Amino acid sequence: MVRRQWIHNERLPYPIANVTYQLLEQPNGSQRFAAIFRNRGFWIGLSVVGAIIAWRGLYTYGFVPVDIQLSLDLYTTADAPFAGKPWDQMYQPRWLFNPQIFFSIVALTFFLALDLSFSLWFFFLVTNVIFLLLRTSGVPITGNHIAQAGVGGFFAECLLIIWIGRQYYGRVVMAALGIRKNPEAAAAVPYLWALLGGCFCMVAFFVALGSPIGLSILIVLLFLGFFLVLARIVAEAGVPYIGVPTGAFLNSVFFSVVGFGIPIAMLMPLTVIGMTLLADSREAILPYAVNADYIAEQAKAPRKRLTGVFLTAALIGIVISLATMVYLSYTGSGHPDGYGRHVLNSELSGIASYAEAMNTESSQAIAESRRNQTLLSYGIGGVFVLLLGAARMMLAWWPFHPIGYLASATYATWNIWFSFFLGWLFKAIVMRYGGSGLYKQLKPVAIGMIAGEALAGGTFMLIKIMAYMAGGQVPDFRFLPG
Repeated sequence: MVRRQWIHNERLPYPIANVTYQLLEQPNGSQRFAAIFRNRGFWIGLSVVGAIIAWRGLYTYGFVPVDIQLSLDLYTTADAPFAGKPWDQMYQPRWLFNPQIFFSIVALTFFLALDLSFSLWFFFLVTNVIFLLLRTSGVPITGNHIAQAGVGGFFAECLLIIWIGRQYYGRVVMAALGIRKNPEAAAAVPYLWALLGGCFCMVAFFVALGSPIGLSILIVLLFLGFFLVLARIVAEAGVPYIGVPTGAFLNSVFFSVVGFGIPIAMLMPLTVIGMTLLADSREAILPYAVNADYIAEQAKAPRKRLTGVFLTAALIGIVISLATMVYLSYTGSGHPDGYGRHVLNSELSGIASYAEAMNTESSQAIAESRRNQTLLSYGIGGVFVLLLGAARMMLAWWPFHPIGYLASATYATWNIWFSFFLGWLFKAIVMRYGGSGLYKQLKPVAIGMIAGEALAGGTFMLIKIMAYMAGGQVPDFRFLPG
């Protein structure tokens, strides 16, 4: 649905897909490999970053005596310069004062427009400063308020996405209804019907469990809206590791809007869906699909056959994942990642606590007050993103991008904000003193940095897998955020 609008009309950069395509593109003439592999800058970036990652991995395994530090703890140790008050009153001091370098993030940020790369770290910094000022002034603000404002921002960004593409989406709807025949819009009509069919099935699933049809439609719209914004962030900002505002799960958002006056039969399916499909958006399929769609567009892959490949791959993934989870459960080992259980327990305990609290009038008043605060936070975040989006569309000089604000409340940005900063700083210096010519020369270096990190890190991942299969153990080596 969004392919033509995002790729051709808005010309979003798709940084991840662009880098991937340059590694996979068809060689010219008699060449055996893509052009990027014949660029010296690519091999410099790959060698330097690959050597650093390899050295750190060997240090983890005990083969070299000295590590190459890519992070700096300025907060948690007793003698840290930002330990204690007033810095502990900030939004996320543990992450703000622990800058970390991830080479792939720095390199991907190098491909972004300066206003976007600036916003990706700037809003996280400003949020911490404002949070500190409010807390020290006696305002009882919490991290939940920041997450809720971020959710409001997601709502607003979803509206902006639809508004910007309203003409194209309108033509698609007209073509689907047979009112106007537009060749470009007509090509998207089958996907519109597929989307509506999928939505109908999801709504029917909840209705069959006893949910009112209005609430069923609302939960499906919330789900699709979150996914749409996540896909947009990946397509426009190229952030490989992003999610919804941390602490604001789909279930909590839904309950804050409609309350708990819904059929009991709907609670468990809703909780499970919120726990699995949006609890950690690294499992969300849409952001991956838009990148794959862009690569296929550049390679001029047949659209219908590509759709069949997408559906087949998704089906195979579902079957393998389901079989793997069932097998692990019955063999007694279970899933080693306990995050899903943590989210489920949090959601269920929240439901139980709310239901128990509603037994008294005073508790009902407190719950209603909290709900009003939540809705106010949604409104503040939504209005702020709408203002940012409107200013960006009307003012050519406007330096702030709404995606930067949306990312500031996510766990991903807490980890990688400093890498965003470095990527922005390097590009700003290059554009200021070297111009577009130097920037083009350095793009292969950035791609090489990504490839070097993936190659070296992937090697240690393979060693870990082989050691486990052989019954041995090697130390964990982490080179990516998470």
